[in-house]
Amino acid sequence: MYVTIVRVAVLLVLLLPFMMLLVGPWPVYRDTQYEEQSYFQDALNTIEQQASKPRVCRPLYAGWATHDMTPEIGTPMAGHVDRSNRKRSTGIHAPLYVKALALGDGDKTVVIVSADILHTLPNLIERIAERVATKIPVTGDMLHYHATHTHCGPGGFVPGLLNGFVYGAYDVRHLDSLADVFVLAIVDAYNNMMPARFAHGQVEAQYYIINRVRIAGTDPVLHYAVFENEALERCIVMRYSAHATIFSAEMLEFSPDYPGVMQREVEASTNATAIFLAGATGSMAPRWVDPMPLDEAVQFVGSGLANLLISEVTGDLCFADEAIMSSMTATFETPPLQIRPRSPNWRVSPVLTRLAGLKPQGRLQALRINDMLLVGFPYEVSGETSMEWQEWARRDDVTLWVTSNSGAFLGYLSPDRYYNDMDETGRLPYETGIMGWTGPHTEAYITRLLQHAYGQLMQGSPKQ
Repeated sequence: MYVTIVRVAVLLVLLLPFMMLLVGPWPVYRDTQYEEQSYFQDALNTIEQQASKPRVCRPLYAGWATHDMTPEIGTPMAGHVDRSNRKRSTGIHAPLYVKALALGDGDKTVVIVSADILHTLPNLIERIAERVATKIPVTGDMLHYHATHTHCGPGGFVPGLLNGFVYGAYDVRHLDSLADVFVLAIVDAYNNMMPARFAHGQVEAQYYIINRVRIAGTDPVLHYAVFENEALERCIVMRYSAHATIFSAEMLEFSPDYPGVMQREVEASTNATAIFLAGATGSMAPRWVDPMPLDEAVQFVGSGLANLLISEVTGDLCFADEAIMSSMTATFETPPLQIRPRSPNWRVSPVLTRLAGLKPQGRLQALRINDMLLVGFPYEVSGETSMEWQEWARRDDVTLWVTSNSGAFLGYLSPDRYYNDMDETGRLPYETGIMGWTGPHTEAYITRLLQHAYGQLMQGSPKQ
């Protein structure tokens, strides 16, 4: 007995340094001092190199396409870590789609692509870009990715132990089938291009969104853009920031959640193609009337937003027959990764984050069309931050669309002022703790990158 106790004690002593190295806790860094780091200047240089000069599209060419991407029953579902049945789907509540919109001047083309998916991630977009390049003259940096961010979409397409908790068991066949449908939509949108005109606007939709983290502001703006081709067909792009998380972890059937209802009803009323982009989803939750069954809640939110949008796009719109366009896709490095599960003073070992496949590298994409700037981030951007950005863009008479989960995922981008705030239980909130992956000054850092991209594409710095 004594020998056994000694052996166990020796084993624990030997394992302790290994556990500390692998798991932690490690002390957090207090100040990234990002302005003094090489990755900051590298990111600014990349933005300058990748930003295209404004081009006058006279006329503007546009084309769009939709393809069903609903996986086979039994395919894992992404989102909701606590989903049962090893995250395997048991049915189809509503179809899932990939939708693409190609825009250009007849020479250079940018494609906006959105899907009923949790995130668009590097391994998926790399496969898509490779296959698209063999079919049409559109390179990977001209493919701008978005998502509805449904938590009832396809999984199984991302390798890695940590990713398995979010996306389910990896199978390369899931990755290939998804990539193939994306390619079909992108290629068809490109081949459908013809002269078109463009209008955009916005409407307040405060009733359907709340801040789920704190008593503070939301991003209630429902943006829309309408493209009408010479055959009088329309494509309506919409952006809203409430999470597509009305269905809970108990849902085991594929569903686009409320964005699916919204798109279907807009299409039924307008005979247009409707494309939904998840906005600044960080801390933004959908709001409905309690008590209400979740099926009814999905219908309530989706229909309510659709009705607001339909009343706007069926009225008088100020169309432009030509467009000034410029675009940019830039990869950038972030401050070192750190995950703080509970305390503001300790983080998980950086060794573990590397073993889990997390990389401090993101993708910033931006597209200007006249006085509208559509920007995609590899974060779930806080709705509070989004509204601050929209306000300074508005001073230049620019409409800024802030979207999340674009081409990569690096956790949440929350306001720096909340970084060390504790919740009522004495712990860090989910979004600034375990999901605030890139440190205490990420908001300031990303704001600087956005302002630099804004200056390049809009030919001037935003008014502060």
